[in-house]
Amino acid sequence: DLGANGIGAVGAQHIAKALKVNSTVTQLDLARNDIGDLGVQHIAEALKVNATVTRLDISCNDIGDEGLLHLASALAANATLTNLNVLKNDLTEAGACALVAVANSKPNQIKSLCGITPDATSVDLYDHGLDAADAMLLAFDLRVNTTMTKLDLGGNENGAVGARHIAEA
Repeated sequence: DLGANGIGAVGAQHIAKALKVNSTVTQLDLARNDIGDLGVQHIAEALKVNATVTRLDISCNDIGDEGLLHLASALAANATLTNLNVLKNDLTEAGACALVAVANSKPNQIKSLCGITPDATSVDLYDHGLDAADAMLLAFDLRVNTTMTKLDLGGNENGAVGARHIAEA
């Protein structure tokens, strides 16, 4: 767990370098590190060749659509990542849509874009500052997860557009 360590884009570059040759790490938490678009670009390049990471949390990292497009490209090339968490970044619906499209193209591999396990029965996202783009990512997870019986989204900023995405799931 490297979450909330202030590693920034430079630290992400170092982590990415290690991921390119890693053969043991399967889970990586880089949440709340301000890695931004440049940092996620480094991580994305590493994911194109990494064959062991199955879970990656890059939530709360000031990642915008530019960074997300790099991540979507890496996800298309990666064969092992199954659980990704990109919630609470600076995404627009267009950026989220690009990532969802790649995830939809790999239904036997990608199980989450919000860090939710496919067999979770209860998810509490109360007051997480989620917006419409996050709701689009969450809608993907809801379509994959067939066991969830409780979802708490109170206190967020999903709005009508976010509600539509969740309702369509």
